[in-house]
Amino acid sequence: FTNGFEEGIRLKDNVDIDVEIEKKGFIETQSKDNIFYNFSNIKNNSNVPLDNFTWRDTLPTEAVRIDKIYTGTWNEDLEYAVYYKTNKSDKYILFKDKLNTQKIYELNFNELKLAEDEYVTETCFDFGKVEKGFRESILVSISNFLSYLFY
Repeated sequence: FTNGFEEGIRLKDNVDIDVEIEKKGFIETQSKDNIFYNFSNIKNNSNVPLDNFTWRDTLPTEAVRIDKIYTGTWNEDLEYAVYYKTNKSDKYILFKDKLNTQKIYELNFNELKLAEDEYVTETCFDFGKVEKGFRESILVSISNFLSYLFY
């Protein structure tokens, strides 16, 4: 008796999806200082590969404007893409693709052709399929944020 399923096909009962990310940066800054955020422990702690591994960062746009991201390196050899959203877009826009996880890239957001009153509000790294245990080898830095305190 197979209940309509072919023999040999089993459902995975014990799938545990677990992704971890740590973000650290300055606690205090002064107007127009450059500030840095570092991301570490970005990893797939799941007991299965993940088909669509992405991680996003929402920027504190009331105080900063993004300048650059240093992508870090990763423990699997993959291609990935980096996207962004702005205060004038609801959808992610491709910034750079075909990036290799074994290389560190400096992504300069000053290259974007944005309107004068437009600014980046979110970034997204899209790795596609990753194996369990996928993680950064060298941490990711969003650096040289230009800090403006608006009053």
